[in-house]
Amino acid sequence: MKASIIMPTYNSVNLIIPCLISLNHQVLEEGNSFEVIVVDDGSNDGTGEAIQELAPKYELKYFYIDRTLASSRAAARNLGLAEAGGEVVLFLDGDHLVPPHFVQEHLKYHQEREDLVVIGFRNYLTTNEIDLEELRTGFRYDLLPEQTPADRLLAVDAFSEKMNNLETVWYFFFTCNASVRRQSIQEAGLFHEDFKGWGLEDCELAYRLYQQGLTFVYAKNALIYHMYHPSEFNEDRYRSWLRNLHTFQKLHPSIDVQLLQLLELFFNPDIRLFWFDSYLRFEYAVRAAHGKLPYRGPVSVYTLHSRVSESRLNEIIQEADERVVFVMDESGDFQTSLSLLCAKTKYDLMYYASPCCSQKDTIYRQIARYGVWRQADYGAPIKEEHT
Repeated sequence: MKASIIMPTYNSVNLIIPCLISLNHQVLEEGNSFEVIVVDDGSNDGTGEAIQELAPKYELKYFYIDRTLASSRAAARNLGLAEAGGEVVLFLDGDHLVPPHFVQEHLKYHQEREDLVVIGFRNYLTTNEIDLEELRTGFRYDLLPEQTPADRLLAVDAFSEKMNNLETVWYFFFTCNASVRRQSIQEAGLFHEDFKGWGLEDCELAYRLYQQGLTFVYAKNALIYHMYHPSEFNEDRYRSWLRNLHTFQKLHPSIDVQLLQLLELFFNPDIRLFWFDSYLRFEYAVRAAHGKLPYRGPVSVYTLHSRVSESRLNEIIQEADERVVFVMDESGDFQTSLSLLCAKTKYDLMYYASPCCSQKDTIYRQIARYGVWRQADYGAPIKEEHT
């Protein structure tokens, strides 16, 4: 299977070069490959010349387009899509360092199913002190600067790794780290080029993919590293986001998209509510609009110590149509993980792969709020507990 990595850039030569160098070290399974398509949206900082000198170990296509009033991230990515030859399109921003397993982590999901949208997250590097000569020889985690996790990981803490629990999962399709089959994008209709400036063109495409019935999965091992550069949510960015929000709402007059207005509480510099607090308001408002009221009944808690049979797995999934189910999966089995991540259930199926001790403490605090639960271990004696 081949992936086409589409990467727009504009006047960021000091960021995109380390990004492209880091892609030299990808490790793929036999039969897999990738190409990189850089769409330069009118840079005048020597980006093209620097890329021409790279001599990467992978197939690299570089396209320069003049910058005009019609320029946009959507148009740049659509040009990349027109030139893509892979079955899978992987969107990546050019201000990230990517570890050696990045492409393979995305591809392994698409090799199992054709209906997936795969989402990865990022950590933020706190400085831009990247040793390019060391990076040319290999990718070393110990050479990365200090880092902080993205706020979006708070959604995983609250709703588990099964992002299909979210009624607004399409909002997490940020094109800094996401992939989908090229055919699915073609059927959805590419990026909408009425989106100008910053914000929401990627979420709008994801909304259409969601409406098509595609399944969104979180690939926690496809973590990438955002290189430090000044960026702030100021008045100009807020106005750009607001214009694009109105474009989004005109295209899709559904209650889900209208409620996206709640995120203004974060983007408006005069309010600046913490992102996750504003996002929770959005998610719960959409749940309420869909009649998905808070669950207050008993829950089931399963720990999988080893791979379970398909019939047993289906029983767990079906149980989530009757009550909230928590699954702590210590089996390390990818097929088990994928089945649970992709399950469509009436109630939340809270899935955690190989949780550490501190995560388990957090999980059990969540469980305790329900008051009554049934607990079962697979691969160990089954027991029941009620509190």
